[in-house]
Amino acid sequence: MKRILYFIVITFIVVSCGKNELVHFDHPFESEPEKPNRENSNSKDSSCYEDYRALKGTLGRWNFLGFENFGFRGIGRCRGHAIIGQKFSELATFNASIHCNLSPIKEACKKDIDLGIKNILNFKAHTFTGFNSLYEFSSNTYVKEKLKSFIRGIDHRFSAVQANIRDFDPKNKNKSIFFEIIERIKENQQPYIGVKGDRLGHHAIIAYSVDYIDNKEVICIRDSNIIQRENGELCQSYLFMIDSDVFYHRENNSLSKLYIFSLTSDEDLRIKNYISAQFNKCLQSQIRK
Repeated sequence: MKRILYFIVITFIVVSCGKNELVHFDHPFESEPEKPNRENSNSKDSSCYEDYRALKGTLGRWNFLGFENFGFRGIGRCRGHAIIGQKFSELATFNASIHCNLSPIKEACKKDIDLGIKNILNFKAHTFTGFNSLYEFSSNTYVKEKLKSFIRGIDHRFSAVQANIRDFDPKNKNKSIFFEIIERIKENQQPYIGVKGDRLGHHAIIAYSVDYIDNKEVICIRDSNIIQRENGELCQSYLFMIDSDVFYHRENNSLSKLYIFSLTSDEDLRIKNYISAQFNKCLQSQIRK
């Protein structure tokens, strides 16, 4: 009897923002995540989408956490910072017109904040009152300490396979991933990327926009080590390609040539959860009408 065995490489990754290793293991075949349907929505309602159109993308210049990556037990928390920041960037909205007594913060506001944080961490969309943006929200002392506690709880070690890459070219992996990230940004995603370079230790970053700088198409990067407090996000840090190489320009840092540049399957799963959360939010708003 013929046996057909499928194997792929599963990647065990340790992301400690400078002190990491990368090890590969063979693992039984796992199916690729289903691609979003670009032509037809699976929505039960014509105005609610169960594909990439449900995502809100990056709105404004202040859609990021207002505090830096930090160390915990001798290890940087860039992975946790990136994932928590991505969740809130994708699922949180803010309404400053509805009052919330923040100075000093009152119990009613704490309860709303606590509920909202719980919802976001469980992939449920939530609107926070009393704040203009994610930056302002996460800069609040009470909120910041709550979010830091959850960031500490995200393990810097994780296992994943390569993400679903459209038009993948095994002869030019970097180019395939680079243009997949651009495509995802155009679909309102904010991809989590793993990197390491000649002047950069293992690090986790978030792509949030596409721009053109010096006649090159670049991917704008949100880096937990660089918080844009003065002007918000204006593509101060970015990735670009020269031939088959990817380079990372970090604001006020030396240019780094990347030799690890990865988009992994755990990102595909998070995107599915974000889409589901926004779809459910839309359906609920339709029911209330």
